[in-house]
Amino acid sequence: MSETGTAGKVITTDASWSAPGLKFSDKGFVVPKSLESYYIDRLLDIIKAEKIGFLIPSGDIDLTVLSQAFETLTAQGVTLLMPSPEMVCKCADKAKTWKIFNGLGLAAPRIFPDADAVSSSDFPVVVKSRGCKVATTKGFTKIATIDDLAYSLGHVTDPIVQEFVEGHEFTVDTLTDLNGKVISVVPRRRVSLREYVSDKGETVRDSSIVEEVLLILDKLKPKGFCNLQCIKQDGVNYWIEVNPRISGGIPLFLASCPKLPFLLLEILEGNAVDSIIGEYEVGCFMAKYDEVLIFDKDNQSIPIHQFEHHNWNMQ
Repeated sequence: MSETGTAGKVITTDASWSAPGLKFSDKGFVVPKSLESYYIDRLLDIIKAEKIGFLIPSGDIDLTVLSQAFETLTAQGVTLLMPSPEMVCKCADKAKTWKIFNGLGLAAPRIFPDADAVSSSDFPVVVKSRGCKVATTKGFTKIATIDDLAYSLGHVTDPIVQEFVEGHEFTVDTLTDLNGKVISVVPRRRVSLREYVSDKGETVRDSSIVEEVLLILDKLKPKGFCNLQCIKQDGVNYWIEVNPRISGGIPLFLASCPKLPFLLLEILEGNAVDSIIGEYEVGCFMAKYDEVLIFDKDNQSIPIHQFEHHNWNMQ
């Protein structure tokens, strides 16, 4: 923020004192886990003490919990960079998300009403959690037979059965202003995942994906970051998910469009920002790797290349 001359601070929170993210902000606070009953109370204490103006959710559980406390938080003058609680619920519930896609005339993998509706010719199918009774969902199970389907339905919380669509997977990272105006849309091909999060990816140019994303965003009216996922099969985009939060591929989004952090700050300051849809580097490739953060007993981080020269207290 200092590079832009913007007054303000970045405050981060985590449930663990050892979280590396706490070391890369102006201040970091340890808070209860999101599903703990006193999580919101702790956030409110920090909001009041630090005069927080904006909250940016980074995970599915955050979205669910913050949306449930939406009125309590906004009453403190905080703006949440996320859609309305109603839309957060629809994005979390895969059946409701499917209805949004269908209502916009977009392709989406068919959802079967129950196991009896699945015929032998429909296999393979996909079984996954619907999402309305759990705070977050991860992955899916590909099912090849009716026996496997019966077993899987008994071992997945609030399951749905969906058509299996095979093709190239894409994630689309977006930024919108506080009124839902779309500022940036960057599609990327998902090359590989690690623990259900994008590990490798490459930005692409695809006008059909961008056009359909604009339809979805106009319906959802998100604020800030949002990411959407689809599978392209035979030139058709089958939409499967909307996550109104920062994505696991955010480094690639920022690298392909370096203006984004500065535009976000302009948005947060209440300034009008022009759309830059289409302005990003195509063919920008991301490959993640792990980095080690070392910190001493005083909780001070030490660059990895300097730690052997650090003045350690050996007592």
